[in-house]
Amino acid sequence: MKIQLLLVIAILISFSCHVSSQKTANLTQGRDTSISINNSYSELFFDSLQLENFIARENIKDSLVAAMRNFYNQRNYEYAWFFKEGMADYANTFMSQQDEYINYSRDSSIYNPALQTTLDSLSDTTFFNPPDSVRLRTELLLTSQFFRYASKAYVG
Repeated sequence: MKIQLLLVIAILISFSCHVSSQKTANLTQGRDTSISINNSYSELFFDSLQLENFIARENIKDSLVAAMRNFYNQRNYEYAWFFKEGMADYANTFMSQQDEYINYSRDSSIYNPALQTTLDSLSDTTFFNPPDSVRLRTELLLTSQFFRYASKAYVG
């Protein structure tokens, strides 16, 4: 499980470094339509317009917008943090790793109370079946948080 998280972190960091070196928020990767429900890790997908609505609502910075668009374009808008059965184990591993970074560095600027509140509410339920809107918002918050964390902890 930790190997999966480290692999995801390595891929996202290298991707993040590539994206942050760009001066515009334009897409660098086309949408990978070869990924479908038949060959994906997760059965969950969302519409690209939902990402655009999230970006507008959350007022996300251009560099993070580019990273998120590229990330989900490469996945054909497949969920990264959720499966049909619930949240992936590595989501909690990531949040623990972020907490360790905050405690070690004493830099809480990346702490996201909205994400933490949402994760706490999801973990309080004994039966995991959140509404699609909650699952999607949590998915996108986790992804944006991951890019913020990677930028702060690994890029500087």
